[in-house]
Amino acid sequence: MSATPTDATPIHHDSKTNRSFILIAILSSFFVLLVAIFYGSDVNTSFKGGHSNHKLSLTQVERVEWAPHLSFADELVETREPVILTNTVVTTWKALQRWSNRTYLSEHPDLKEMNDVKIGNHNTFVFTDMKTGLAKVADLLPKLETKINYKSENMTGPQFFSRISDPSNKNYMYWYGRVGPSLKEDVEPNEFIWKNEKDFNNFGLFMWLSNDDVRPPIHYDMDHNFYVHLAGRKRWVLFPPWEWPKMSPYPRLHPSWHKSQCKFEDPDPITCPHFFQAEAREAILEPGEVMYIPPYWWHHVQSVTGSVSLASWSDSGVTRAMKTLWQRKLFFEKIQNQNEKISAMNVYIDQIFQSQYGDKAKEMKVLMKQSRWAPLAKTFSHIQSYQSIEECGPNFNPSELQKLEMDSDLHYAKVKLDDCQGIEWNTKMRDIGAIRDQELMDYVETIASEVVGAENFNNWQNTCLLRDSK
Repeated sequence: MSATPTDATPIHHDSKTNRSFILIAILSSFFVLLVAIFYGSDVNTSFKGGHSNHKLSLTQVERVEWAPHLSFADELVETREPVILTNTVVTTWKALQRWSNRTYLSEHPDLKEMNDVKIGNHNTFVFTDMKTGLAKVADLLPKLETKINYKSENMTGPQFFSRISDPSNKNYMYWYGRVGPSLKEDVEPNEFIWKNEKDFNNFGLFMWLSNDDVRPPIHYDMDHNFYVHLAGRKRWVLFPPWEWPKMSPYPRLHPSWHKSQCKFEDPDPITCPHFFQAEAREAILEPGEVMYIPPYWWHHVQSVTGSVSLASWSDSGVTRAMKTLWQRKLFFEKIQNQNEKISAMNVYIDQIFQSQYGDKAKEMKVLMKQSRWAPLAKTFSHIQSYQSIEECGPNFNPSELQKLEMDSDLHYAKVKLDDCQGIEWNTKMRDIGAIRDQELMDYVETIASEVVGAENFNNWQNTCLLRDSK
């Protein structure tokens, strides 16, 4: 990608802009190297924890100079690649000067009350979703990790900023919430940071305030994020969607779904055996820069210093497309006999894999097991395993009506999975295939758990789903 401040169509290539971008890329790489040298361990890529002293092989996220009068959100979503923009409309915002002043923010009426401030003793905050299938049966799974490692407090703006500015404060703290109506005056014009007017109206702006070294777990988000950095310094390490097997994702049924089982600073070689082989890109964000994070790009984020940032979300279409698939009543759900229902479900799920992957169907089933479930084996070690293949149900002999209903369900699922990004299937778009992989596996885990029980999914997978893969 290349751009010049006067380009009317800034993401189109020509020889002149290609040369310009090469120069910009070289300069930006040199800049990041200087930052790494100057700030030392703040941007260290070494891993010296209890398990490994390896390094990720990092390339730098591309930096492109833009022009304040040009829109960018609708342009960047077509690239499906992360990029850092400098010299955008953000450079004209009042917030760029005002928000670096903590006194200004602490006394601002929009931050008079800051509810749900997260406070922890560890720099990586652990979040859980207690509405998932496994969370609902946590009493059956004593080894299931469900605990958060922080507390939430309500406080005033002056209290928050006093605590994060106090050198004796040993806690990690952050606040994430909507930008208030008065603060919005500091970040105008801002319509350029959404993909379209609908997203501009529906999502709103979210503000992130923290002291230094605060981090979330490695995770992905499902929508487009135009991330505006306004104060302090922040480090990102991003992994493309197609590296999902190396991230060892938590299953959709787990309270930590859409997060990696790998600890960024100290990945366990058993849980995350291929983590250091993953393609990774690094970005050190400075005030006034905008970074586009495409959907499903895994990321580790670190507030190198106390930071102020904005997130503006634009709909990727995945949630909307998959919601209708998840809500569809499937043919086997009508079957009253439990063994026959399991048998019919097995056939349906086999056909889902076959329709999406063809000859690689077995390989993808094994990959789902190895990357998402094998690292959690201890969680289910006390659950009684299926003793024989017969427990997978008898051979399913569908009636003519059931055949028609199953074919209809399979066709609907294929259409939704192929089109979950609203983009025509293209094998050259590696991220589209990777998103499809994740959504398919989430879907399979959900529908199967509703029949066999979330606590039994792992055993069902080992005995029934993988029966032809052993």
